[in-house]
Amino acid sequence: MKNILIVEDSQEIIDLIKIYLEQEEYFIYAARDGRIAVNLFEQEEIHLVILDIMLPGENGLEILHRLKTDGKTKDIPVI
Repeated sequence: MKNILIVEDSQEIIDLIKIYLEQEEYFIYAARDGRIAVNLFEQEEIHLVILDIMLPGENGLEILHRLKTDGKTKDIPVI
């Protein structure tokens, strides 16, 4: 099973995306801010990220930069 991380501050949007992806048998992790997202990257094997740009605290572009400059996460696709 592939793991997808949704990084989005709106719980309604997370819930909607999650419904469709779980129907396709993906396992979904969700983070409502950058700190939680980074913690999940350190603890879980993530195969794809759906990343919002406008987030509280660390924004999506900062998270993207961190992912793409880290040797462990640089090849994970990000939408």
